[in-house]
Amino acid sequence: MDAPRISSPDPQVPIFLQNTPTDPVATLAYIRSQITAIYSTASADKQDENAPKLDHHTYIKIYTAIHSYCTATKSPKGSLSGEDLYRYLEKEVRNYCHGVRSYIFITDNDEEGDPARTLLEVYMTQYNKFAHLSSLVKNLMQVLERHWIRREIDEKKKNVYLIEDLNKMIWRQEVLQVSANTVPTKQGLGEVADAVTELREKRGGTAEYDLKLVKNVVKSLSSLGLTLDD
Repeated sequence: MDAPRISSPDPQVPIFLQNTPTDPVATLAYIRSQITAIYSTASADKQDENAPKLDHHTYIKIYTAIHSYCTATKSPKGSLSGEDLYRYLEKEVRNYCHGVRSYIFITDNDEEGDPARTLLEVYMTQYNKFAHLSSLVKNLMQVLERHWIRREIDEKKKNVYLIEDLNKMIWRQEVLQVSANTVPTKQGLGEVADAVTELREKRGGTAEYDLKLVKNVVKSLSSLGLTLDD
């Protein structure tokens, strides 16, 4: 009679992922390091205007780690846990957006040309990068969103949002300085609004380009649930 087969560990799966059920802390540390790396690579002061792209192997590795961690930290009732991971993501997004705000509104980006146009160009470059970055992270966090975030929202837990909504909320708060309990500051949505008004009133050879830029800014604000009257 043949001896029973014992499945050997998959050599393609890192050891710490194989050990996630008994040592989820190591897997969480790996996930945190990857989230930090993604946002650090995309920071506003980097020359690349595009959001970072993950190769297939890295993407699968991070996605698998998140799935393994959420599964390994189930509650006694069988519900997936995700509080630690969610709060870490929230912190990283907030830190990233804080850096974006400094880059757009504090750093002198107007080497030459029109300050209003430059401000809106920089704003749109950073907003588009952030939108792609948010989409990447949302896809990586599908398991967390499906099995933990949605349950928390259904149970009316406070300060938990879908990942897309979380990103938009933090961008409004940190970059545009807009929240439900504060009046918009000059350095944020107010400054964007002033730049839009200035370009709308311009005439000359760049008028068509300026109006297209303004249209894109207004569209981006609308996607955040904002208008220039806010």
